[in-house]
Amino acid sequence: MGLRDLFSRKKRSTKEDDIRQTLQGLAQMTAAMTANGLDVDELPNGEGPFGLSPNNPVPIAGIASIPAYLGRLRTLNGQPVEAQRIASVASNESITRGTVDAYAVKGGGTETTLFLCAYHKRTSGKAPEGFKLSE
Repeated sequence: MGLRDLFSRKKRSTKEDDIRQTLQGLAQMTAAMTANGLDVDELPNGEGPFGLSPNNPVPIAGIASIPAYLGRLRTLNGQPVEAQRIASVASNESITRGTVDAYAVKGGGTETTLFLCAYHKRTSGKAPEGFKLSE
């Protein structure tokens, strides 16, 4: 490679360009995944207690919105919770499309499993029984 080759090459992409392209790709994937999702706080055909059953998961607007929802979740006395993803589970397709993620949630002496489905148009503003959402 000579000096002429060095100066005549196309501009190399920068890290910022790579990050921008990755973020654009993620945004497009999220839009595609949520295109058939619902814009509701609770799924209309849900079966079982809201958020506490895989057949009545909390609707979430994309995978990237899960940490924000869980970060707002509080016990009834206002304590934050700790959440750890434990599995992906199947749900009745007449209720929701896509997998449902199960999270072990602990806080204020309470331990339970919450079910979230990240393939909807917006994130629910509703908390499962025994919890509340912070502002």
